[in-house]
Amino acid sequence: MRGINRLLFTVGIIIFSFSCEKEKPVVFTPEEQIWLSEHPKIVLAVDNTYPPLNYENKLGQLVGLNIDLVRLIERNLGITIVLEGSSWGVALEKAMNHEVDGVVNATPLEERKHKLNFTQGITRDPQALVCDKKNDQVSGFIDFQNKKVAAKRNSRQLLMLKERIPPENIIEVETLFEAFDLLTRNEIDGIYDDLAPLYHILSSTNMNNLKIALIEESEFGSNIGLRNDDPMLLKVMNKAIDSITEEERKSAHEKWIQTGIVDYTKYYLALGVSVFILLLVLIWNYMLNAVVKRKTRQLTQELAERARLEKKLFKAIEKAEESDRLKSAFLANMSHEIRTPMNGIVGFSEMLTDPDLEPELREKYSKIVVDSGEQLLSIVNDILDISRIEAEEVEVNKETFEVNFLLDELCEFFRLKAQRKQIELIAEKESEESPVFIVSDKVKINQILSNLISNAIKFTSKGIIKVSYQLFSDEITFSVKDSGIGISAEMQSKIFD
Repeated sequence: MRGINRLLFTVGIIIFSFSCEKEKPVVFTPEEQIWLSEHPKIVLAVDNTYPPLNYENKLGQLVGLNIDLVRLIERNLGITIVLEGSSWGVALEKAMNHEVDGVVNATPLEERKHKLNFTQGITRDPQALVCDKKNDQVSGFIDFQNKKVAAKRNSRQLLMLKERIPPENIIEVETLFEAFDLLTRNEIDGIYDDLAPLYHILSSTNMNNLKIALIEESEFGSNIGLRNDDPMLLKVMNKAIDSITEEERKSAHEKWIQTGIVDYTKYYLALGVSVFILLLVLIWNYMLNAVVKRKTRQLTQELAERARLEKKLFKAIEKAEESDRLKSAFLANMSHEIRTPMNGIVGFSEMLTDPDLEPELREKYSKIVVDSGEQLLSIVNDILDISRIEAEEVEVNKETFEVNFLLDELCEFFRLKAQRKQIELIAEKESEESPVFIVSDKVKINQILSNLISNAIKFTSKGIIKVSYQLFSDEITFSVKDSGIGISAEMQSKIFD
């Protein structure tokens, strides 16, 4: 099951299950026809904060996969269905109090059946858990017994959480957006809900520090809960749902789950990048295996020559084996790191192929593709640097160079990126009038300062980044200061680990 879950997350696909009835006309009995004529309008409540299933767009319109399916039901009934959007808690309460005729996307839980009847399912979505990427391996909720997990109030996920982790570690929220805000501020450790909305929010907001860590098959589907004081309402609704064709369901699914016509140019570009990354990972794996084999040979020879140190050598062999295990953990983590920008590149490249896409969204999606590409390039550079260090091929090449000129070059290189975020990038020089020459490895100093400046831009929303140096006798100290969020106190001790 975990292998299937990882495959689902890798390709970024959300699977919905649909009934496969053949197309047929809706046939109502005379009693049902009378009921429909006496009820020309019904009102359904719906959660307006649950993209891409049901939510309110920028124009204040209710849209989403479930909304399109409700409109198909409306067409088959031949009457008007009015949708009232609100938070999930308010929508469910209205339906339970019979203030409306029903609620969309409700699970048939036992505690609801004394007030509501439930239609057959119109979609089905797996459950998923989102957490920080620092949680390297998540095998299940056993790993979250001492961590805080959020779920929507009055949801089936909340009930399932209460059976899996201690109640004091469960945080109830009104919307998923509230939960993601808590997670990004490290006030909780995870979010449990349907896979579709979790994946949609992650993809649309580009939260690169988060991941989908666990996916579970669900026995529940997306049903409509109807007031139980009118049995005829359930009968006509089920007939209308049953008459939605497979083609109509598939069309609605492809519209909202982004499985449409692919721009094959961008597809092949993304495929080429994937192959390139795969080759890098294979090279990295080969180099690590060579290092492990070399160290194992050395330790074996030493064991034969120095029998009296057998105990110490045995511990050293265990250390080499631990390096091999760490290598596997690194490769698993790197695959997650690579998937995030790759999903951004492939997903939003596909969305850019929509000829009706608004210019605002086109510019936004293009920026996400560029940012994802830059993140991917950064990961590739990190892999190459680590492989050189492991292979002991790093060399220090000293040369004489001028410090003021180096700072000007760096600021000019990052100026456009800083301006995009309304950040003022300043080079502060201790000696403006006369040049300052030092002897060191210019390439590595440039690399260190570039990483610091890039990181400062990433975590500064607006304000100032100042690059400077100070001279102390025969030494020089470089500084990169920013007005961003800074580093938490508990993380500062780990900076130089």
